[in-house]
Amino acid sequence: MFIPSKAFADIARGDLEATAFMAAFYLWVHKQDDLIDRDKPVPVEHSVGFDLSIFHTFAKNEFFHKNAD
Repeated sequence: MFIPSKAFADIARGDLEATAFMAAFYLWVHKQDDLIDRDKPVPVEHSVGFDLSIFHTFAKNEFFHKNAD
């Protein structure tokens, strides 16, 4: 069974910033999927929250900045 937190920790190999980046991106992508296929309702406040979280991740996450190029 796929458990995101375990998979991200394994993929990141101990890099907590990489784990945090993957978790934020994973949540944002799921929100986008739900908005597109409408299989689950996405309250506006949740949508905005995920968007702000991913913006914050892009702005502050050290893993993202080290690997941006």
